[in-house]
Amino acid sequence: YGRGSHAKVSGQGRSFVSMDESASEVEEGLTKDQVGRVIHSHMNEIRYCYESSTIRNPNVGGRLSVRFEINSSGRVSSGSVARSTVGDSSLNNCIVKRLKNWQFPRPKGGVDVAVTYPFIFKTL
Repeated sequence: YGRGSHAKVSGQGRSFVSMDESASEVEEGLTKDQVGRVIHSHMNEIRYCYESSTIRNPNVGGRLSVRFEINSSGRVSSGSVARSTVGDSSLNNCIVKRLKNWQFPRPKGGVDVAVTYPFIFKTL
C-alpha cells in the first residue's frame, strides 16, 4: 500500500474499491474533480482499510458515504459517516480517520466546503 515502483502487488487481491463520483456532492468553492483527484491519490489508504476489515469479516461489502468539511486552508475540519451498508464500523472509522489527514486545494473565496462522497466495496 505504499508508493513508488515497489508498491504494486499483482495477482493477490480479492477486493474491489471504487469511488462513485457521479453521486458525490461538493458545495461551491471546490469542484468534484478537485476533490476526486485528492481522494483518488489516497485510494491506497481506502483499500488498506477495506482489506484490513475483510480479514476480520470476509463478507464485508457495500456502500459507504462519508461527509466531511474542507476548511479555507484545504484541511478536513470534520468528518463522519453519512450512510453505510458495509456492516463494519471499524471500516467506517478507519476511512473517516484517514481522510481527516488529507490536504485538499484551498477553496475559492476562503469558504468552508461540505462534501459527501460515496465508496463502493466488493469482494471478488
